[in-house]
Amino acid sequence: MQLVREADTDIPHALGTKLITVGTDIGAQVAEAQVGSSKRHFYGKMNDARRLSREIGYWLKVVLAADCVPRDVLAPYLDEAHSLHKTLTNLCVAAKQEMEKEKTR
Repeated sequence: MQLVREADTDIPHALGTKLITVGTDIGAQVAEAQVGSSKRHFYGKMNDARRLSREIGYWLKVVLAADCVPRDVLAPYLDEAHSLHKTLTNLCVAAKQEMEKEKTR
């Protein structure tokens, strides 16, 4: 994650590791969803990614509260996390609606 690489001396190791782990887990869940064998599998993996996107927002706020990185440096990452969460939420809503439609057919 670029933020951790750029601010590696300012972010405590444990927080940096958490940001990297959660960030890469989001990507792994999305990748797994894309090759899923069913809509239910797709929804489950995307929902996991959505949950993790909320979690990374939390960890970014912890970094902000710990005063490790200036707010102006962290703001784009917080915005990106929020946008990602909204996008994944929209994908989950659409996938769930599609599954519900199939149940009624």
